[in-house]
Amino acid sequence: MVEREADNDLDKKKAKTEEELQKKENEGKQKKELLPKLTGEQKELENQREQLKSQLEEVERQEEENNENDKKLQSANLIVEEMRKKPLLEVKKDLERRKAELKKQLQMTEKALGNKEGQPQVIGPSQPIVAIVGDDIILPCHLELAMDAFAMTLEWARPDLDPGFVHVWRDGQELELSKHPSYEGRTSLFIDKLKHGDISLKLSKVKLSDEGRYRCFLPSLDRDSIVQLVVGAVSSPVIEITKDSSEVVLGCESKGWYPEPEVFWLDGEGNILSAGPTETVRGPDGLYTVSSRVTVEKTDTNRFTCRVQQQNINQTRETQIHVPALSLIVISVSNG
Repeated sequence: MVEREADNDLDKKKAKTEEELQKKENEGKQKKELLPKLTGEQKELENQREQLKSQLEEVERQEEENNENDKKLQSANLIVEEMRKKPLLEVKKDLERRKAELKKQLQMTEKALGNKEGQPQVIGPSQPIVAIVGDDIILPCHLELAMDAFAMTLEWARPDLDPGFVHVWRDGQELELSKHPSYEGRTSLFIDKLKHGDISLKLSKVKLSDEGRYRCFLPSLDRDSIVQLVVGAVSSPVIEITKDSSEVVLGCESKGWYPEPEVFWLDGEGNILSAGPTETVRGPDGLYTVSSRVTVEKTDTNRFTCRVQQQNINQTRETQIHVPALSLIVISVSNG
């Protein structure tokens, strides 16, 4: 009986031992199965770490590179500023060089023309002289030094005419025989001003044909100057009114212009109106006649202006018409 109980205890211990051994064996198998998995995860994490390190290093490198680029950009901006200044300096030097060359060429030209030191120059106007037909005008010309020109020979001429003399002064008097016929009785000098070097020419009752280049010449000094004369002719415009049912048509005509002028219509506030094309006719005398028509509607003032102008001679003429209730006509003329 006692032996049987002892055997049972041994069997229980053996079974328990085997169970523990089996359990440990199973745990070992589980560890063996988990080990590769753990090892793989570790390697993956290590790879990720290396990748992150690499990316961080790349970011730091780019940051450093950007800092260098900023420095280079700042340096480049300074260079650009210098480059901007450089062309300006070069342009300035080129201008100075060109100026010096022109001065040298001018001196050589003056020498080639026979200029002598101490001799006075003949001075004329730098701009054209503008005259209106019928005016008395002066073609200015004088000696650079206020010396007496009374006893000198003075020739006023137009190279495009034959004979070309307009006025000749010699031995204290005018030589009428050598003058072009179209200038007879219309030219004169300022005798009392000749002793001061003023050799200007007065031209009376200007004609359209007087336009051209005039040469003021002193043969004894071999000095001359050119004077350009521009001649214009003007006239005030005339306005006519035509009624057509509810519309009013205004017509403007101006005769005797030179050079050819422009025509504008304006309302009472000075705004340019849209009008038909300007008709232009040139007569046998060389003068222009211009005409224009415009259709107008009732306004607050019912005032309309026809303006004719020529910018080359700086002349404007205009006529204003007032049409109260588009019936009564009051016309006023102004010159400008």
